[in-house]
Amino acid sequence: TMKFVNNVIYNYMKYLKTTLLLFILLCSTNLVFAEGKEEKEETKNSKFDQYKSVEIYADVLNKLSLQYVDGVNFDNLLKFAMEGMLYSLDPYTIFIPEVDNEIVRSLNTGDYMGVGVVIQKIDGEIYATKILQNMPAYKAGIIPGDIIVSINGKKCAPLELSEVSAMLRGTTSETLKIEIKRYGSENTIIKNVVRDYVSEPSISLATEIAPKVGYIKISSFVANTAELFNTALDSLVNTAGIETLVIDLRDNGGGILQQATEIASIFLPKKTKIVDVITDNPTQLKYLKSTAPKDKKRNNSNVKYTYSTNKEPKYPNMKLAFILNANTASASEFLAGSFQDLDKAIVVGERSFGKGLVQNILELNFDTYLKVTTGKYILPSGRCIQAVDYTSRHEGKKDKVLVDSMLTEFQTSNGRIVYDGSGITPDTTFETDNDLTICDYLQYHNMFFKYANRYVYEHKTIALPKDFSLTNDEYNDFCDFVISNKFNYSLISNYYLNDLESMIKTEGYEDITKEYIDKLREALKPVIPTDLQRFKEGIKENLEKEIISRYYYTKGTLEYSLRNDSWVKQTVDILNNSVEYNYLLLP
Repeated sequence: TMKFVNNVIYNYMKYLKTTLLLFILLCSTNLVFAEGKEEKEETKNSKFDQYKSVEIYADVLNKLSLQYVDGVNFDNLLKFAMEGMLYSLDPYTIFIPEVDNEIVRSLNTGDYMGVGVVIQKIDGEIYATKILQNMPAYKAGIIPGDIIVSINGKKCAPLELSEVSAMLRGTTSETLKIEIKRYGSENTIIKNVVRDYVSEPSISLATEIAPKVGYIKISSFVANTAELFNTALDSLVNTAGIETLVIDLRDNGGGILQQATEIASIFLPKKTKIVDVITDNPTQLKYLKSTAPKDKKRNNSNVKYTYSTNKEPKYPNMKLAFILNANTASASEFLAGSFQDLDKAIVVGERSFGKGLVQNILELNFDTYLKVTTGKYILPSGRCIQAVDYTSRHEGKKDKVLVDSMLTEFQTSNGRIVYDGSGITPDTTFETDNDLTICDYLQYHNMFFKYANRYVYEHKTIALPKDFSLTNDEYNDFCDFVISNKFNYSLISNYYLNDLESMIKTEGYEDITKEYIDKLREALKPVIPTDLQRFKEGIKENLEKEIISRYYYTKGTLEYSLRNDSWVKQTVDILNNSVEYNYLLLP
């Protein structure tokens, strides 16, 4: 029997090794290699290294299967081997296993199979904290604040969030029996929710924010973003006669670069270069062609492809401004950065993330995928905005962050100085409010969420987002609610004070400083009623935003946020001041 088992294992490992070798061979036949004796020799050595690595890996698996003391889980070995191998390259090159292949669709289209509900565990219960408008849960009548009691008869409270989320998501359209409990009701309700593809529009909001000034927020770049943007812009031009546009790219992590290029085509002359994709690996020819099939060039050892605008612009004279923040990345950076390099728009906000690497998704065997970095993006000025050098990982070292002293100067079309290796630096920088107050602790302890549940139960309708405001009596009612729920918090500074006290004790100054430390500790005790009034403005804004989200969902929340958005207001001021606007575009 043991001999039979060993033969089976041996034959399986032989098959695995052969499959891996054939995979390498098939990949190699699909690659177009550069001409020249030296390059051919280099390619030959590279192929030998691939064969050698696969042989060794398969041999290790074979020996483990035959002689390791315990049973070997080959799926786990593959997983850990993949994670370790790909980590040594960069954080964007990842293996997507069969169980996660819905990720591939989500990356390309921005949607996934589910019901459109965001959940959170609060006080031991699973709550629906956000419902996506016009998605399955919304159509079934589930609202934010509902407790999800069970799904298809299985109780949710004892489960982890990830387990409940897995039940809501899936790969097939299926009817789920979701039992909910709503604020103010003793009885539970059964909602039949048909699982379907779920997404939020990549154009989150398009509206007029000042006379003849439009505003469009792009949350991501997916398959139909340019089409939605074009439709939204046409509507603003036709209904409001806008001549100036603010494009908000804050918290936009990027996506499909072609979509960003199509948006650029609405404003820039035909055949204007937006970005180059380059690689020093000539075997990437096939994959780069599928990403950017035009303007192929060879530059020394590099292969270069150019993304350019492909049609005559619809709005060539529109005055533009892009708003960025630290979470603006990838395709959104290239859209704003190209306009900055061409001096066709102003860029405001804060320095962007700095992701200058391009990825392709390659299909593998057994419905698995490889998301692999295939090139670097180069903006029209010649700069690459990648802020972290990951090549040090190849040698087992830490990532290298490029500091300002290591950056290289480049010039825009007008001769303005811009820099590589640091994301997009705005033409005008706005201040970020990072103050930590009682408002943040109220959010963390779900006080806004819990009060909104009661508020919605007591108010069937509210004013539009542009008009809604809590009265003083309603705000005071919230304060009473917070106090009655025994809300309390400790300032972060107290933790630092404890560390300081410990260090003082270590250094032998405890007796001398005790009186001062005690006084400081007493002063740092929060007084909840006082703090609720002291920070009323910020607390009220967050509470109103939570309440508005229950009636008007994501779009309404964004409309409300514009009322107090200082960055948008400053941007409009610059756009309306031609002298300042033109000055920012001068060298």
